[in-house]
Amino acid sequence: MDTSQRELDLPALELRKQLDFQPVTDGDVSVCIGYRDRVQTLYSAPWETATKTGTIRQGDNVMMGHLDWNGWIFGTVWRGDRPYAVGWYHTPIADENQCEGFAG
Repeated sequence: MDTSQRELDLPALELRKQLDFQPVTDGDVSVCIGYRDRVQTLYSAPWETATKTGTIRQGDNVMMGHLDWNGWIFGTVWRGDRPYAVGWYHTPIADENQCEGFAG
C-alpha cells in the first residue's frame, strides 16, 4: 500500500462528507450534459428516509461512476464549473432524451 500520497482526489470531497452511505466507484465515469428530465431529489443514503442533499434539475450536468445500491444511483451534480451536490437518486439517467449529450 502506497501511503506517500497525502491528499484524496475525490470530486466534491466536502459535499461527500454529508453522506450517510458512501458510494463505491465502478471504474467507469459518464456524464449527462444538460439534464432535461424532471427534477430528482438527492439523498445522503440510498433510502427515502435519508437526509435530502440537493436536487438534479434541468440544465445540470450529472457525473455518474459508482455501483448502484438496491436500485439507487449515486451522482455528483455540477452547476457551471463547480460541484453543487452529491447524493443518491432512484430514477436512472440512461436515455439519450434525458440529456442534451453524454460523455464517457
